[in-house]
Amino acid sequence: AFSIRKIQTKILLAFSLLIVLAGIISAVTFLYQRNINYYHSYKDYLNELRHLTAQVDGIQKDFLVIDAKDEIYMSSGKSKNLNQLAINIKDTKKALMALKEHSTTKEFKLETNIEKVSKLRDAYNNSFELLQRKVKERGFKNYGLEGRMRDYVHFLEEIDVNSELVLQLRRHEKDFFLRKDLEYKNKLHQTAEDFKRSIVDSPIPDNQKEKYITYVNDYERVFDNIVVLEQEIGFDPKKGIRGQMNVAHEAINQEVQNIYEIITFYIDGLIFQAQLIVISAILIMLITGAIFAIYFSYSISRPIILLDRVSKSVVKGLKGQEAFLDRINTDDEVGDLSKNFKIMLEKLKTSIEEAEDRNEQLESFVSEEYKRNWENEGLAIFGDILKNNSDDLEKQSVEIISTLVKYTGSTQGGLFIVNDENDSHQFLELKASYAYERRKYLQKRVEFGEGLLGATWREGDTNLITDIPQDYL
Repeated sequence: AFSIRKIQTKILLAFSLLIVLAGIISAVTFLYQRNINYYHSYKDYLNELRHLTAQVDGIQKDFLVIDAKDEIYMSSGKSKNLNQLAINIKDTKKALMALKEHSTTKEFKLETNIEKVSKLRDAYNNSFELLQRKVKERGFKNYGLEGRMRDYVHFLEEIDVNSELVLQLRRHEKDFFLRKDLEYKNKLHQTAEDFKRSIVDSPIPDNQKEKYITYVNDYERVFDNIVVLEQEIGFDPKKGIRGQMNVAHEAINQEVQNIYEIITFYIDGLIFQAQLIVISAILIMLITGAIFAIYFSYSISRPIILLDRVSKSVVKGLKGQEAFLDRINTDDEVGDLSKNFKIMLEKLKTSIEEAEDRNEQLESFVSEEYKRNWENEGLAIFGDILKNNSDDLEKQSVEIISTLVKYTGSTQGGLFIVNDENDSHQFLELKASYAYERRKYLQKRVEFGEGLLGATWREGDTNLITDIPQDYL
């Protein structure tokens, strides 16, 4: 039956508590990890958006460096960079849509931020489209304004009037395109004025002079238009359309970074909370486990060790060991075992004492029975010897002493008979002796009262000698 006192119940409860704590840790870890992974998915979209923003900036720079000076683009309006731009715009819209639909946006009230990023990206795309038109309008080599300007300057190069000034025009033109410095525009106009005066001062016909001056004016006008376009595009990344695109690009990055930091801060908080909860739960488990270990050590292990020592002591034959069992006072199976073991030892002790009494009685009976049997058997043996050898004293004596030595397990023996042929002088005469499994032939005579044998004859009683020196055969 279920009982809180039972060791089995205590162990089950202890392990159940540890399992519950482990389950709580696992559940908390799972929930936090799921939330962290969910917010990480939001960060993945933000990272994708940052990647696309960095990519489109690279596309814009490659467009100005490569496509703006590519005759294929000027003739067809198509390029590899523009294809990448179209893909980038499409992927950006997908990323922004995913962010808008993600529940994290509503949870952290980031709708305004995402909308701002979307508008900034639209502004960037519009600026890029305007940049494309301006670049196409400006042209390159034989295309656009630059192509028209080349036509004019080639015509001027064919005029046989101060060709050195034409070369100066071309040099100022190229210096401007290379350095994007308005100083070269002024130098070009000054050189054009000098060239026009040289045409006026030349000896060519007046109708040709007007024509040539018109070409110079057209050349200047187209160049000025190109300068205007260059200013609109931007002499450097901080001016013109390029500057607008750069501002939009930085604003997008900043806004995405702000969102990224908000989510990262929250994720770091979740990770910290999860770690704190897990560490606390683990500490609770360790403390609980230590408490259980100490408890079970004192309530189970130590009593069992004491029982083991007592049982070994009993096996070794030590008595009174059951008194040590009084130290075990637990109210469980070990306590019951100790009480029952003590009762068993007491009953065993009583049973052993009764068995020892019975054994002593049995041994006494067996000993007495053995003695009686031994005596009766001996009397029968010596009765036969006396009866069979009644007519020969010598033979009878030998048979008696040899049989007596063997029957009693003695080392040696002798049979003395009183010689009373002379009543006035009687003595003991050795009739037969036997020692070490063989008959001895000795001649011996003992006077009355002489030595142990004489004294024993004189006293007329048996004499048992126990205090014998070690070297006395």
